[in-house]
Amino acid sequence: MQDLRHLEQEELRAVFLDTRMGLIRDRVITRGTVNASLVSVREIMIEALRHRAVNLILVSDSGDHYADAFRLRVSGYLQLPVTVEMVREELSSLRYRKRPGNAGSLQIVGDNDIYAGGRPIRFKYNKTRELVQYLIGLDGKTCSTEDLPEVLWNEYGDRHRSYLQNILADLSNAMKAAGCENLLIRRRGRVG
Repeated sequence: MQDLRHLEQEELRAVFLDTRMGLIRDRVITRGTVNASLVSVREIMIEALRHRAVNLILVSDSGDHYADAFRLRVSGYLQLPVTVEMVREELSSLRYRKRPGNAGSLQIVGDNDIYAGGRPIRFKYNKTRELVQYLIGLDGKTCSTEDLPEVLWNEYGDRHRSYLQNILADLSNAMKAAGCENLLIRRRGRVG
């Protein structure tokens, strides 16, 4: 990431991280004048969903974007100038970071194997596994099922509705078979 201290225009960057705290993308969200910039919350969320980022850190050279960060419920916010210690602190307090598994949690092992209590969970569909990885990244929060087509297929709409219902059923059945159905939150129109 380039040094933002010497810019003539205010800049807001979004840093998208995966489940292993690996960098997915570092992107300029907006550039403004010397003392202002406009932020599209929708644009940031679409970008995070597109890249399936589980953690999002906003980096700015001013404190003007705290409200945006709060509205987005980002994982972290850094205001320049930033020290190595500040980055370490932010990474250590991320909403989702890789943790050792236990009977009350799910764990991603390798590229995409999901374990509960040290045993693999078997899914009928690969998309179910992708959904579980996304939900793990939410760290106990729920998301609207209307947003899931964007997460799983990078598109909105009803085109995948029946397949999505099969994936949600597969998720429920696999979690029940693994004895960890208590970790799944299913409410009308929401899952987590």
